[in-house]
Amino acid sequence: MTELKKELSLYGLTMVAIGSCIGSGIFLTPSQIAGYLPAPLLILLVWALGGVFIALMIAISTFGTLGIYTLSAPRIYYAMAKDGLFFKQLAYIHPRFRTPVNAILVQSAWAVVLLLFWGTFEDLITYVVFTDWVFFGLTAVGIFIFRRTRKDLPRPYRTIGYPVVPLIFITITFLFVANALIAKPLHAWAGLILMAASLPIYFYFKRRSGDRS
Repeated sequence: MTELKKELSLYGLTMVAIGSCIGSGIFLTPSQIAGYLPAPLLILLVWALGGVFIALMIAISTFGTLGIYTLSAPRIYYAMAKDGLFFKQLAYIHPRFRTPVNAILVQSAWAVVLLLFWGTFEDLITYVVFTDWVFFGLTAVGIFIFRRTRKDLPRPYRTIGYPVVPLIFITITFLFVANALIAKPLHAWAGLILMAASLPIYFYFKRRSGDRS
């Protein structure tokens, strides 16, 4: 009962605060704001604040993406190297920080090369996003392949709405990739050529790893 009273009291104080803010004019609808401000000033205000807001959202999204790639991509190289599918030096773990330091350095160097090659952030993003979505689609296709070829595998998590949901995702991915090939052929073909060029390297390491085992 005491906890319930505290929650009700907090709820009541929150409602009072919101009501006070609304009554004081802090929360206004666009039509009310337009009524208070002259048209030129309103346009200038929307232009300035809108640009700042969009730039802030892009910056937040960019830093979030950088964090994801900084944490995940080097560990993919590390896992491949540990399984014998990439250069073994990339499996090195820093003794103090316990991070794949060599893989992180390679990822950083590759990012610099890509940025210098493409020249603009927009071109780089288009190239990277296209390549990502190709692998996203292949991952979804893998669900159907493993359901048929590896029926004995334990599946603690099952895809919700199978097979409809994965099919929808594969369709959207296909349309996205096809659109990129039409709208941005330079970036799309650069990604496809790079992926095709990596296949001989993958099979080389895979064969060498098989010979070792």
